[in-house]
Amino acid sequence: MVGKLNVAFVLKNFDLNSPGGANRSLDLMANGLAKRGHNIDVHIMSERADYSEVNFLYNIKYPREFTGEMSLLNRILKIQDYISNISSDYDIIHVFEPDYLPIAGTVGDKIEIPIVGRLNTYTPVCTNMSKMNGTCQRKCNVVYRFIHDSNHGIDNLARIPIHALSGNIGINYANNLDKFFALSPTVKQIYIDFGYDGDKIEVIPNFVDPTLIADESSRRKSQFRLLFVGRLTKNKGVHVVLEALQNLNLQRVRFDIVGDGSYRGELEKMIDEMPDNIEVIFHGYVSYNKLYKYFNSADLFVHCHLWPEPFGRVILESLKYDLPILTSEVGAPRWIAGESCLTVPRNRPDLVKEVLLDLLHEPQKMNYMIKNCKNQLMKFKSHNVLDKIEISYAELLKAYKLKRSK
Repeated sequence: MVGKLNVAFVLKNFDLNSPGGANRSLDLMANGLAKRGHNIDVHIMSERADYSEVNFLYNIKYPREFTGEMSLLNRILKIQDYISNISSDYDIIHVFEPDYLPIAGTVGDKIEIPIVGRLNTYTPVCTNMSKMNGTCQRKCNVVYRFIHDSNHGIDNLARIPIHALSGNIGINYANNLDKFFALSPTVKQIYIDFGYDGDKIEVIPNFVDPTLIADESSRRKSQFRLLFVGRLTKNKGVHVVLEALQNLNLQRVRFDIVGDGSYRGELEKMIDEMPDNIEVIFHGYVSYNKLYKYFNSADLFVHCHLWPEPFGRVILESLKYDLPILTSEVGAPRWIAGESCLTVPRNRPDLVKEVLLDLLHEPQKMNYMIKNCKNQLMKFKSHNVLDKIEISYAELLKAYKLKRSK
């Protein structure tokens, strides 16, 4: 049994209306821990947002120090001071912003409590995640960070010190933290490849939202329906599915694309090449509480991403609605989905087409995946993940006190 803890989460931004999953994951974790009796404060290093109509079980704090424009150096110094100043009020500081991990590492040995870092993206070690392929991190260096940076010209030249800091210097500081929670084995391995201390990294995933609406399925037998939900960027691989569908001429298929993003225009151009039996519908952004309608009406969720996706909340949501998944071999989605998914190598529309034809002709394979959805989802139930977090916190505090007593 874990006693009541005072935990400070530290992050840069917080927006529950964002289409990204990180904010919702933090909200679920903080609420879940608060329900268990812990005192949870979320410290946000940005301008104040209005959440007066939201009934949080945790406390949100917007420090005055982080309002208005400031230089990068000034922000770093303020984060250092802030973490040091609040440390006496808590049992654990949980840095939920990966970019802040090296900064937190500079004060780790100067405060009297342990610091946990969250590994949920690759921004501390990669300047352009759209270039990641699952193995590039093994040879990454300052030169590659400079070449791949999405900034160009003078802006990129000015960032050379940041590229250097995100290398060995930043990693050495980050390794001063007491523990890292990685979202998946994929994230853990990539950070180890970059030089993070693997002995300090524990895989603690996101958990499924217990408030997701469970409605009866409305799947139609006359039409095989595919679904994608997420940001429309190139590395999400929606174009790979569309290219596969351009050569699928045997059966009626509908592809619902839910979400928006910078790559939507390019995707819409591909519809002109579709055969008559393929229907593609762009729905744009859909609010979180209405997504269940799309999950309930789909037959297969397609997530043919090109990069090593750190997690993918939509995979959990697919499992929640007994929706089988077709995903890429790289990244965490295949680990989340287990035997509820089929996989293809990244960027292979020809193999996506083969899998779709196979599923259309052999529905028993779909039935097998559907039956596995609930069992696979159990690994990501809130109580299981929150238990892991509490146990890890308790073990960390015990080890930290033992270390300090020597």
